This record gives sequence, structure tokens and C-alpha cells, in this order.
Amino acid sequence: MTVTTQQNDTLDAVCYRTLGRTDIIEDVINANSHALDSPVLPSGLEIRIPDLPKVKPIKTTIKLWD
Repeated sequence: MTVTTQQNDTLDAVCYRTLGRTDIIEDVINANSHALDSPVLPSGLEIRIPDLPKVKPIKTTIKLWD
């Protein structure tokens, strides 16, 4: 996915705005070496958001006698 930055965006703000999470910031930094010149990004810069890693579902258990 490609996202265009808005005025005064940061990489973590772009991650949160597009995906609702910031835990993939390291992957976004690795995919966008052109965006590492400044912590505040200029508007109109294209940022590549890599595919999210698959999260294993959490298996819940039921206790019959508690």
C-alpha cells in the first residue's frame, strides 16, 4: 500500500492513521529509506506501507469448574 503524507506528518503518525497501530514502524522505516532525512515529513511524499505480518489467533480455553 502507498500513502501520501500530509503536512507535518511523521512515520509513526502515518502508520497510526492508515493502520491504527505503530508496532510495524521498523518495517516501514526499512521500506522507506528516502523518508529518513527528517523526523517531520514534507507533504506529498509517498510512503510505502508493507503488508502486515500474519498474527496467530489466540486460542481461548473454557474452564468448566472454576
